[in-house]
Amino acid sequence: MKSEQHIEDIWLRPAVFRCAFEECLECFDFVTDKAREITISPEGTPQEFSVTLGEFPEEFRSIRRHLFSVLFQSMYSVLGLSWEKRLLYGKLNYLFRIWVTSADNLLDNEDKLTLPICMTGRGHIMKPVISIMAADRVLQVMLHETLRSGLLTFEQVEVLSRQSLQALLPSAAEESSEEGGIQTRRTPEDILKKIHVLKTGILFNLPFVGPKHIEPGLDRALIKSLELALMNFGVGCQVLDDIRDMSLDLKENRQNYVLSSIFHQDPATYEGRLKDLKSMPESLRGCPAIFDRFIVPAAQLGRTLLLKGLSQLSECGITLTVEEREEIAESMFFVLALGDPQQWLTPFKAHRLL
Repeated sequence: MKSEQHIEDIWLRPAVFRCAFEECLECFDFVTDKAREITISPEGTPQEFSVTLGEFPEEFRSIRRHLFSVLFQSMYSVLGLSWEKRLLYGKLNYLFRIWVTSADNLLDNEDKLTLPICMTGRGHIMKPVISIMAADRVLQVMLHETLRSGLLTFEQVEVLSRQSLQALLPSAAEESSEEGGIQTRRTPEDILKKIHVLKTGILFNLPFVGPKHIEPGLDRALIKSLELALMNFGVGCQVLDDIRDMSLDLKENRQNYVLSSIFHQDPATYEGRLKDLKSMPESLRGCPAIFDRFIVPAAQLGRTLLLKGLSQLSECGITLTVEEREEIAESMFFVLALGDPQQWLTPFKAHRLL
C-alpha cells in the first residue's frame, strides 16, 4: 500500500466484495429514492423555506464511499441468505448508517453527508434531524413492502422494527456518558474491552440484527464467529480513530485509548507535556516525539485487531488471501485519515505526520 489511490483497487479485488458492492449500490439507491419521495414540503410552502432531497455527488457511487457497507453486505452471502433477504438487510444497513452518522453530526457539530437535504441555513442541526426522521419513514415503507410481497410476516416486521432501535441503545448510552466530558480516564484495558466495544464494536455487528432475530434456520455458531470478527475489525478502527483524535479528545475530555495509556502509564507526562496538545485540536501536527512510545503501540494494536478480524472472516468463508488481508488492514490508515501506515508503525516518525 503506497497511497490512498490504491484503496478502491484493494477492496474490489476479492470477488465477494465486488458482488457485495453491486448489492450495496442497489440498496443505496432504494433508500435514497424512497427518502426523496418522502422529503417534500407541503404544497404552498414559501420557496425560501422549502425542503427537498437533492442528488448525491457522483463520487458517492464509488466503493471508497461504501467500504464498511461492502464488508457488512458480504456477510449475507456467507450466511447463505437469498438475494431478496440480502437486499432487505442491506437496505437496513444504510438506514443504520443514516441514524448513526446523523447522531454523530449532532453530537460533534459535524456535517458528514447522510442524505442530501436541500434547505436554507448553514447550521448543522436541522439537516441531521430531518435525515433521522426521513430514515425512520423509509424503514416504514420498506417494512410495508416486505409485508405486501410476503417476504416477511407481520410478526417478523414487528421484531425488525423493534430491534433496529434496541441494537443502537448501548452505543447511544456510551456516547451519552461522554457528553459534557468524562469524570475519570478508564484504564487502556477497560477502553478496549468495554468502551470501544460499546462505542464502535457493536455498530459493526448491526448487519446481524435481522438475521439473528428473524432467520431461525441460520447457523448460530457461524453468526457468532462473524460477529466476533467484525467486532475485532471495528475496535481496530476505533483505536486508529483514537490516534487521529488524540488532541481533540483531550480538549473535549473524552475517552481515548492513547490518552488512557499515557494517563495510567506515565502520569507525569500526562499532567505536564499533554498540555501542549490542547492548542492543536485538529491534528497531531508537531506532536512531540515523546508520545511515540504510546502512539506507535496503539497503531500496531489497531493493525493487529484489523488483521485478526480479517483472518477470522477468512476462516468463516470470506475468501481473502494473506496479502489481501494485509492490504485491507493498511488501507484503513488512509480511510481513517492517518495516511501512510508505516509512518505510524515506526518509532520517531508519528510526530512528524499530518
